[in-house]
Formats: sequence, structure tokens, C-alpha cells
Amino acid sequence: RRQRPNDGHIMQFNSTRKHSIPEKTSSRGWGDCWWNEDKRRLQPTTSEDTRQPLESCKFPETEGEANEVEGLLANEVSKLSMAEKEDILFDVHGVPQTQDQDPPNLATVFEQLEAHLRSFSPKSAYDHALYINESYVRSDAFRLIFLRSERFNTKMAAKRMIGHFEVKREHFRSSCDDSIMGRDIRLSDLHEEDRAILASGAIQPLPIRDAAGRAIVATYPPHLPEKISPLSMLRHL
Repeated sequence: RRQRPNDGHIMQFNSTRKHSIPEKTSSRGWGDCWWNEDKRRLQPTTSEDTRQPLESCKFPETEGEANEVEGLLANEVSKLSMAEKEDILFDVHGVPQTQDQDPPNLATVFEQLEAHLRSFSPKSAYDHALYINESYVRSDAFRLIFLRSERFNTKMAAKRMIGHFEVKREHFRSSCDDSIMGRDIRLSDLHEEDRAILASGAIQPLPIRDAAGRAIVATYPPHLPEKISPLSMLRHL
């Protein structure tokens, strides 16, 4: 669905599946085709084609570009199997694909997670957090957050946990004392600019969840304060 620059956006976090974005495979455009505005359909890319490729990481600015993106997406979707299409449909509509209960052998899962955490290197931020507050880092409730997000894939959960502390140290340690590495982030840890974003109401979680129990975050960019830094946006989120 197209979105105008000033429209509000709805985002869903903690998706139950991860889907890859098709990479650029042609020097003349995305994939092996392009959108013909006159004929209103996809055209195969040929060696004689002189069209400029649509830049990656760019929002469509014209009707033609929007149609080109939609056509290319339709082309990629047509290549998916029925099972893949069904998985994506379930994911979009919040139909849960996993069981709600944790596995019965949690003790074994925690042991496997700990083994992966010890095997990965470097992990200086994780080790520092462990030194600051071992009970916080090793608590079952805290580790379950990462295990559940990775469907109890202990290796991926360990990577996510290590990455969590790396990001936390990068964005907060310079402005807070070391104790933040061994506890949850508090409102007092945010800068004045971060709190201004919170107060604007431009980004906020909705009071309901989708059918799969995932949090829904609504954004409305026009309400954001002027001249905010990307770092403040990250800390706010």
C-alpha cells in the first residue's frame, strides 16, 4: 500500500517470521523487469533498455515510480510458493504460527543459551553487564525475552542478547553511569530531546495487540519535534 509522506504509519514489531527483500539483480532496473506506465504492465528488461534504475532505499516520489515498485513487488510475489504466500498472509494478519506456551524443558534451554553465550567472542558489552549486575543478566525472566523472540533458537537468542548490550552501551553509557548496563532503562536516562519525542505522541504503542499478541506501534511524523537527531529517535524507541 502506498503511503503519502505526511500520513501516519502503523508498524508491527516482533514479527513471527522474517522475509528477505529481493536484491537488485539487473544493472537496468530492479530484478529482470520494469513498469511500463503507457501499457500499465511489467516489461522485461533488455540489453537495449536505457531506463535509469530505481534507486534502492528511496521512497517513490512519482506515480510512475510507485507503479513500478508495486509491479516489481507483484512480480516477486508471483514467484513464491503457495506455502510461502500462506505464511506471509498469516503473518500480516497476525495469525499465530507458534504455540503460546514455553517448552517444558526450560532448564535445558537455559543451559544451551549459556553455552552459546560463553562461546561467542567478542562480547565485551555483555561481559561488562554481567560484571555490573549478574543477577539481572542471568535472570530467567530477562533471558526469556530473547528466547521467545527467536522461538527458542538458543544460538540466535544468544546473538540477540549480546547485540542488545552492545546497542545499549553505544547509545546510553556515555550519558549515564555504568549501572544502566545492569538494569532496565528508565525515563530519567533519556535526554531532554528524547523526552520531547515521547511527549509529542508521534510514536506510541497502541493499547491493543494483534491476533498473534504482537505489540502495535503507531507513528505520525508531523507531530515530531523539529530538528531531532537520529540518536534521539533510537533512544526513544
